[in-house]
Amino acid sequence: KKLILLITALCSVITASSANERLNIVILLDDALGWADVGLHGDEIKTLNLDKLAESGVQLKQFYVQPACSPTRIALVTGRYPFRCGGHISVFRPYHKHGVPLDEYFMSQTMRDAGYKTAITGKWHLGLARKAYWPTSRGFDLAHGCLGGAIDYFTHDGYGSLDWYDQDTIPLKEDGYATDLIGTRASKIITEHDFEKQPLF
Repeated sequence: KKLILLITALCSVITASSANERLNIVILLDDALGWADVGLHGDEIKTLNLDKLAESGVQLKQFYVQPACSPTRIALVTGRYPFRCGGHISVFRPYHKHGVPLDEYFMSQTMRDAGYKTAITGKWHLGLARKAYWPTSRGFDLAHGCLGGAIDYFTHDGYGSLDWYDQDTIPLKEDGYATDLIGTRASKIITEHDFEKQPLF
């Protein structure tokens, strides 16, 4: 029921008649963050910026994450239970020859079809064996971060090799701490976007 309400809300947002009437959408996904790990939910550690964003945005209070990162991402981008997409057993590893099935239609594809500029920065982890599984093939106009799962935040090595990309350039050598690079790119995407021309997802 909650998923249907979210989809209904998104449909009303993306069918508005002009770019100025449509909301811009930013999703922050932290698949290792517990419910009570933010100040908003009573944690003693203050997370003022996250709290402010949450209070002025939409909170998915009944979107339950999976016990691993790939299944959580599958549920978010497809709106389906991960086991229906082959992602319920394990996370996608670099040596896996599969990813989320190519006939699954991602939220990013829906938003791009509706006239949104789409961008992602951070961890993908939905398949990397073929370019067809990559973000730019799944509805994202801009993509930056790591394709696989666990990386060293300083060297960007994951599973024994460099796992860092920008658009379809991989591997890419980019100096810096991963979280800082991701945040900087997200800020740049937002500040350089022409909101008069089209909304941003």
